[in-house]
Amino acid sequence: MVRASTPDLCFFMVLNLCCMFAVSVIMLPSSSLGMCASAWCLSTVLLCQTHALFLVKAVRLARAPFFVRLLSVVHTPAKASLLLCAGFLLLQSLVTTMWILLRPPVIVRTPSGHRYCSSNSEVQTIVLLLIPLILLLLTFCFQKIAGRNRLLFQVRQARQGLAGSLCFIVNYAVLLPLIFIEDQDQTVRAIIFMCIPLLTAYVAFVTMLLPVIWELAFHAAVNQHEYVARERSRQFREGNVMYYVDAIVLRRHRTSTTTSPPDKKKLARPSKSAPGSVPRRSTDASGI
Repeated sequence: MVRASTPDLCFFMVLNLCCMFAVSVIMLPSSSLGMCASAWCLSTVLLCQTHALFLVKAVRLARAPFFVRLLSVVHTPAKASLLLCAGFLLLQSLVTTMWILLRPPVIVRTPSGHRYCSSNSEVQTIVLLLIPLILLLLTFCFQKIAGRNRLLFQVRQARQGLAGSLCFIVNYAVLLPLIFIEDQDQTVRAIIFMCIPLLTAYVAFVTMLLPVIWELAFHAAVNQHEYVARERSRQFREGNVMYYVDAIVLRRHRTSTTTSPPDKKKLARPSKSAPGSVPRRSTDASGI
């Protein structure tokens, strides 16, 4: 059950969300060019990693064919997940680097004398969100496939992840169109950009980490019983009879030996037959 909850992805998500909450604070309108550029780079990379972790979790729950083939090469789900997340991280880092080189942030001075970073108001910044949006759509598709899993514990995780994807879609559908409003104040637009990683981190915590913590803390016995029952039936269908016997018969034998033996006086036959009954003929062990 613990392995089914993908603990490696949960640990990565905890670290990722802590960084996202920290970065969202420094994404406020700033006059520092270095802080502005680093904030946008870190926030979009962390945003991509959040959706990459959701995608990898959905792929593992759905048992996608390409992930099964990848498992045959790296042998462990944790290594396969790390490989996929590293690939998405490198891709997003490449896009972010190209964006900085082609559209480097500059310090803009307003007529009132205030200075702010241009990336806080440019609509072209939305280019950095293309890969996270693509990962979000792929995650939504794999979560629908994972909802048909046979293990209820994994089905619940897939449904909670699907709810998280719907929240992400609503989040982007509301915030991104607000960026294109031309007559909007620059500070308001910068705050909208800041809300994107902040709300994404909050939704990821509620829909990925919190349900797993709840299941492992309060429903551990139920989920473990379900997993053991499913594993026994699977082993029996595959012909592993010894596993089935060891899991069922021997366990039943151990539980039956703990019960008290029946009283011998109750099992003893009365010496005198009841009135009206025919006396039975006794025989020895040889049957003579």
